[in-house]
Amino acid sequence: MKKFFVIFGVMISLLAVVLGMTACKKEETKEDLRYEMVLALDGGTLEGKETASFKNVFSDELGEAVFHLYPGAYGEGAAHPAYRTPLGTYGKIEIKDIKMGDEDAKYEISEDGEYLTVKFSPVKKGQEVSVSMNFVTTLPSGCLRLSGNENDYLLSGFYPQLCVYENGAFRQDAFCAVGDPFYAEVGSYDVTFVCDTSLVVGSSLVGEKTAEENGKQTLRYRGENVRDFCIVASDDYNVLQKEVNGVKVSYFYHNDDQAEGNLDLACEALEVFSEAFGAYPYESYTVARAQFDCDGMEYTGLSILAENCVDAEEAILHETAHQWWYGIVGSDQIKESYMDEGLTTFTSAYYYALKGEEERFIKEIEEKERAYATYERLQKMRKTDVVLSMSKPIYDYTDYQYTMLVYCKGSMLFNSLYKLYGKEKFNACLKKYVSENEFSFGGKERFIEAAKSTMGDVRGVLDSFLGDKVVATTFAEQ
Repeated sequence: MKKFFVIFGVMISLLAVVLGMTACKKEETKEDLRYEMVLALDGGTLEGKETASFKNVFSDELGEAVFHLYPGAYGEGAAHPAYRTPLGTYGKIEIKDIKMGDEDAKYEISEDGEYLTVKFSPVKKGQEVSVSMNFVTTLPSGCLRLSGNENDYLLSGFYPQLCVYENGAFRQDAFCAVGDPFYAEVGSYDVTFVCDTSLVVGSSLVGEKTAEENGKQTLRYRGENVRDFCIVASDDYNVLQKEVNGVKVSYFYHNDDQAEGNLDLACEALEVFSEAFGAYPYESYTVARAQFDCDGMEYTGLSILAENCVDAEEAILHETAHQWWYGIVGSDQIKESYMDEGLTTFTSAYYYALKGEEERFIKEIEEKERAYATYERLQKMRKTDVVLSMSKPIYDYTDYQYTMLVYCKGSMLFNSLYKLYGKEKFNACLKKYVSENEFSFGGKERFIEAAKSTMGDVRGVLDSFLGDKVVATTFAEQ
């Protein structure tokens, strides 16, 4: 940008100083979120004891804490269901008791069953809050993020999870079957998991077996700076493992003729992305096949791959890229989902360019461009209720709109930056974006900040894609 007035330059300098001071205080304002859990899986029921501890860095006095109760979205007749078609059996979470220290705590569960508010005597800024609770989660059947199907389990979002504190309150975002309605701070986890010895268990964290008796095994998982905790388990899992740059990479599968190739791809993707964007910071990475109604799903340290996945190669690359654009650098997947899925979709194609396979990279991007161009033409034919903006909350999209705008148009946005500034500057921007927002949240504004010293002022490019303007006219003829 041009410097129009001296005073403007002074103001920018002052602003930079303020921002620098804020950045320096980043660690001082971290809530030091910690979860300790003891879990027992018995058929379709998961019993849990949880203690969630964090520092009050939010307000001068804090008198409540709000937790997500994601299993509430799996109940029959749920207000905001996680499912689209009726389930054979439905899920729920029951809170048995809550304590603050040795005292029973007052709590409320929201009408839709998705939020738990724990009330307590006001805690001053800087002091710690520790909430202990007993809960029972009933697992639904089906191909969902939370499910129990005979001896196959996918356990995510099964426990009360602290909401993000933002603008003076804990944010409460309704569940949604479109997209990924998750927004979570990183925390440390210490989880003890008890289940039948017949189950082969994988997790988003490093684990070890600590005991085995009377047909039960006890496993312990620990990790830091992770956004969630997830478990997969089955009585007929096969497991392949390799080590890449000190990271234990595992592939859990049932029947897969390409198992070794899929493991190799996960290893190579981890290496390529680590070199390009910054080292993968966790001790393990697991890819697991599961009964799931989408091609894949990401968790910190764990990627789910559907048993009937249409394109396993693309899914592995996509979910592995999410380890950076979701796990390491968080994003608001509800209000800025393109910064999560758009960047990830581009990155899964960019993998080929990073390997020197430019033609394959171009082919992958052109597929997204053609798909979006078709969508845009269909929207213009409708003439009413045209949806071209990718900056809407996920609640405003259908599945088709979400895929075309957030995934395809989002990847086109980042590809335009790549073409405008070139690989060297673009890579420098992404690496800076990671280093400045590691274990925190990124987003549009933070990406723009990372770009200032690496590519330049990219706000105009981002804004040109975010709104309702037509961007696919040059692709519509292809």
